[in-house]
Amino acid sequence: MRLGLSQKQLAELAGIQTNAQGHYERDNRSPTVRYLHAIESHGVDITYVLSGKLVAHGITEDEHSAILCRRALPERGRKLIDELLSMLTTQA
Repeated sequence: MRLGLSQKQLAELAGIQTNAQGHYERDNRSPTVRYLHAIESHGVDITYVLSGKLVAHGITEDEHSAILCRRALPERGRKLIDELLSMLTTQA
């Protein structure tokens, strides 16, 4: 996974047991809508999870990775990144 989370960490973010995460990853069970919503809120690309296709929407792979990394940050981290980008773009 691009977010660099372990199976246990992803399960914790989604509010499920680690063994349930393993079942999803091995395709033994289908994830619930609640699970998909929970992981999406932490930066997981649900389209990719469901289809195996990365939908770039006109952005590069690096830009997509940066977006996923930002989404995975806690709120304070996202605010700091946004402030830094704002400062850098106003200086350009």
